Amino acid sequence: MKEQHKKESPILSLLGMGGGGTGIALGGGGILGPVQASGGTKTTPGDGYIYHTFESNGTFAISDGQGDLQIMCQGGGGGGGGGNGNGGNNPGGSGGGGGATATATLTFAGANNCPVTVGGAGGYGNRASNGNSGGNSSLTYSGVGNATANGGGGGPNGNSGGSGGTGSANGNGISSPANYTGVNGGGSPSPPGGAGGAAGGDDQAPGYWWGPYIQPGAGGSGAGHSGNAGAGSNYGGGGGGGPGSWDGSAGQPGANGAQGRVVVRYLVTNP
Repeated sequence: MKEQHKKESPILSLLGMGGGGTGIALGGGGILGPVQASGGTKTTPGDGYIYHTFESNGTFAISDGQGDLQIMCQGGGGGGGGGNGNGGNNPGGSGGGGGATATATLTFAGANNCPVTVGGAGGYGNRASNGNSGGNSSLTYSGVGNATANGGGGGPNGNSGGSGGTGSANGNGISSPANYTGVNGGGSPSPPGGAGGAAGGDDQAPGYWWGPYIQPGAGGSGAGHSGNAGAGSNYGGGGGGGPGSWDGSAGQPGANGAQGRVVVRYLVTNP
């Protein structure tokens, strides 16, 4: 006996095509598949996520898909200030502030080129000079949202340390924002230089997915009566301040902060 032909629904026929339902257009809309993207250093460590790590400016280019992007932006650490004086006992330079850490989830659908900015390390201050601020790190999805982590302030040539950077995440597509302010650099009222401040998320990092991507984000040590100040640890730590003059010696330069970083991750397959 011949089997009677069964007509399928047009919708079911469409769903049966296209290799797993990616890129299917229904009534002018779309059912998009997993995220397809490039940019930065792309890795798949086997934890169910794909990671893109940026250590310089670039573009996170989404060619297809929809879903949630988990973002971590780390600002650069400020440079330490140089020590004062050329003879006698004078204050050392202050430590640079730590860069902020900004994290958020961004929900999107469709292709887009997202500019990524990675904050540079704040340069050190020469003798009797201020350190330079660290650069800001950010990722922007136009019309959806952005996350920004400001760099730490440079260590001033004075008693107070550089200020820690602040972070923010805004937009209709942003959820679960968490911003961690960088730690202020240490002041230096006496010849030893002040210590650099830690990256904002350094203390919280062990409990979060992005932790390994900034640690150790510690501030550098300030120099003693002699010797060199310590640079900030990557990523986001502030540089230590240089020592001031002591018993006839001259003040010395501070140390550089650590550069920033941006990391994006998303699921290998949509849930």
